[in-house]
Amino acid sequence: MYDELKTNLLIEQKGVYNIWNIQKMDILFLVLSV
Repeated sequence: MYDELKTNLLIEQKGVYNIWNIQKMDILFLVLSV
């Protein structure tokens, strides 16, 4: 039960981290394209 919860939290954190990385890349491309 606890391990499952921990795994779900890790997956959620990874998802948020991935979204942030994608946004960061978008911003980088916008800056580079100006």
